[in-house]
Amino acid sequence: MWWVHDELGTLAIADRLNAECVPSPVHTNPTRNVRRRWAKSTIRAILENPVYTGRLVWDRTDHSVKRERGGGGARSRDRSDWVVSDIAHPAIVEQSLYDAAQARFAAPKTQRLPARKSTRPYLLAGFVKCATGHGPRAMFGATTRGYTYMRCSYRNEYGGVEASAIPGHGAWCSVREDTLLPLVLDFFQERVFGATRLDRLAKQLGAAGSSKDPAEAERARLQRTISQATDAIAAQVRGLEAGVDPAAVRTRIEELKAGITEHEAALAKLPRAGSDDYTLLAQSLANIPDLGAALREAEPSLQRTVFEAFRLRVQYDRIGEEASLCVTVDEELADALGASASLSSAICNSGHGGGRIRTSEGRANRFTADPF
Repeated sequence: MWWVHDELGTLAIADRLNAECVPSPVHTNPTRNVRRRWAKSTIRAILENPVYTGRLVWDRTDHSVKRERGGGGARSRDRSDWVVSDIAHPAIVEQSLYDAAQARFAAPKTQRLPARKSTRPYLLAGFVKCATGHGPRAMFGATTRGYTYMRCSYRNEYGGVEASAIPGHGAWCSVREDTLLPLVLDFFQERVFGATRLDRLAKQLGAAGSSKDPAEAERARLQRTISQATDAIAAQVRGLEAGVDPAAVRTRIEELKAGITEHEAALAKLPRAGSDDYTLLAQSLANIPDLGAALREAEPSLQRTVFEAFRLRVQYDRIGEEASLCVTVDEELADALGASASLSSAICNSGHGGGRIRTSEGRANRFTADPF
């Protein structure tokens, strides 16, 4: 009713539900929406879901692209590709109301002046996520009174009411870029390029144990994906028993089986966990010369390229006044750095590719000179 009759936007609806403390649906991923609040994406998903009109619908999304990329979001299928069962269940939304909601989604949007694109480069944009009282959310660059900030995007998805309700977060949780950058440079100098990096690696592996096997996260992801595909096949069989077109079900089951075969092959190629890990990781790190000083003196554009090559990730927590930093070192990058005379030539020759070898992690209090 709010969407069709009151013409509220999805974010405004989420704001109203959060203000009234209405419980939100539970996300299938326990690491997301840990505060159980309404997001605009949840509102849209509910408004667009035809199941509430009493129909059983399959194949609304296409996961083949996601499978090929090894992650990311699924693609929405055209309505003509949906599989709709003739067997109905009790509706909780009238068809006319659902059609009116879809008509509003399809209506031409009000013409607005195009947003002015900022020409200001943000050095840490895309690398920093905010985890201040909620699950990690991307932070975007913003400039206020001449200072560059990384600003949390939580409000853009969950609304101002919910963002302001998080203790220590506020409507807009921000951190100055010149506060984070020294910590990032210190991290590279000590953990990646520093003379003690091998000692730190050994300590990290010893403290983490086998649960921090470099391939463990990928192994868990593949196993989880295979399990989900197996469950999806079972759901397709139930749809077949409910009267869904056998041809459509057969096609979907073949897609799911192909995905399972592909992921099982990838699973078989993963290195086994064991004592050989340290030798392999140490060799990769040992190939990297000490380029910490060169990185500090480099132009911002080159610094950003280095951060991209190492797949830098920064997680910021304003409440704890901490920043967690993580980079990935792969064989190709380590070899390129070891064989090049300068930082710029090494990064240009690395191609940013190669197999994942190890993430180096560290934690830093943003107010201390020595973050470790």
